[in-house]
Amino acid sequence: MKALRYSSIGEKLGDFELPSELFSHKINLNCIYESIKSENTNCRSGNRNTKTKSQVSGGGRKPWAQKGTGNARQGSIRAPQWRGGGIVHGPKPSSFSSKLSKKEKSTDCDSALIPLL
Repeated sequence: MKALRYSSIGEKLGDFELPSELFSHKINLNCIYESIKSENTNCRSGNRNTKTKSQVSGGGRKPWAQKGTGNARQGSIRAPQWRGGGIVHGPKPSSFSSKLSKKEKSTDCDSALIPLL
């Protein structure tokens, strides 16, 4: 197959022959999908965070005595059932990055370029 060659300012420089090996590959849609998914997940920052009971400030002593008050026993005013207390099983920072193998990368490039040529 012949392709046109252009200069950096857009003038036609002539034709050149493309090797037939470029067009012998099959288009692998799954490989293209995995590449796009990997690129998108690598853009995620994963920096969401909540504070647990031990990370919230305050609440160092018992709010009232264990027995004799008639209230339910409590250990800290920063426990999850209290307003202003810690969050149970909340989101923590995590990494969403994924990698492609060298073979997947080369197959993806070939599969993506074939329809353009």
